[in-house]
Amino acid sequence: MESQKGITMMSLVIYVSSFLIIAGIIAALTTFFYNNTALIDSQTYSAAEYNKINAYLVKESEEKDNRIDSIELINGSDLVSSISFTNRR
Repeated sequence: MESQKGITMMSLVIYVSSFLIIAGIIAALTTFFYNNTALIDSQTYSAAEYNKINAYLVKESEEKDNRIDSIELINGSDLVSSISFTNRR
């Protein structure tokens, strides 16, 4: 009888430890996916803002008698800090 109790206790310890390991792996994966969805949300918002400014610039540059007056760059790099338009009307 005692040998059966030992086997049962051993199987219970193995079952609980394997359950904890699997639960930890699932928690780690879930945290990883939720963190990545937050990154996707911020990247999507940035892309939406970029599309808005591009649409505005295209609209302004295609208007009749509008022209780009000057484009200022940031410290000699290719990054644009400001664009000014003039209207001949």
